Amino acid sequence: MLGLPDGVDAEEVARRELRWWTVRREIGLAAGEAAGSVIAELYSVLYGVPVAAVAEAGRLRGLAAEVRDRGATADPDGPTGRGAAYWPEVARLLVASYRLLKAAIAPAPAR
Repeated sequence: MLGLPDGVDAEEVARRELRWWTVRREIGLAAGEAAGSVIAELYSVLYGVPVAAVAEAGRLRGLAAEVRDRGATADPDGPTGRGAAYWPEVARLLVASYRLLKAAIAPAPAR
């Protein structure tokens, strides 16, 4: 149903996805690095690459979540506010994260 490649353990992917959300909730506003590590593990299982290959992509995605959570907490309008002070940084981090992820999982060029 998800269109995962053959050999991907959907239950393991689900466990890892839940784990990074849990880490954010357990640690709170300082969860960026820890969440990023778990996200990298998720990417590794999902895409069949070494954790080291996706570590920076995971770290940046975890940091983006932390910037968003900290920004929403500090925003006078709360988490439903416009977030003009933090959303641009979240966007920058996510774009960088997904560019790195794309490069890490791209098939090697044919020789």
